[in-house]
Amino acid sequence: LLPIYFYNSLCYAKALAKITHFFYSNLMTMTKVITSPDNALIKKALKYQNPRNREQLQRCLVEGVRAVETFLSSSYKLNRVYITKKNILWAQEHCPKEAIVEVTDQLMQKLSSTVSPSGIIGLFDLPPARSLD
Repeated sequence: LLPIYFYNSLCYAKALAKITHFFYSNLMTMTKVITSPDNALIKKALKYQNPRNREQLQRCLVEGVRAVETFLSSSYKLNRVYITKKNILWAQEHCPKEAIVEVTDQLMQKLSSTVSPSGIIGLFDLPPARSLD
């Protein structure tokens, strides 16, 4: 009885190790990791911190999980979501794969307008302005 139990436990452990390896290897390849502040995507995102650029380019940065979820459930179109490593799973559940960009904590601090960033910043297209007529 003991050898059978040991064999089954060993098979289970090997299977679990394979599944875990597959999950984490695919998880890491799904996102682009940006480490440089000179990256074109970071430079573009920083432009949206200026109100004039937001109006001219018709895009805005939305910070925080709840705010991004609210925008996702509305009529705003997600262009990109910048996340830190701790928020990868959330982003993969809620955002299209091609929109996810992983950044370092230092870059998130630079992109963020808050003192302690939550680790999620969404870049959304603004709807066209309506006239008052």
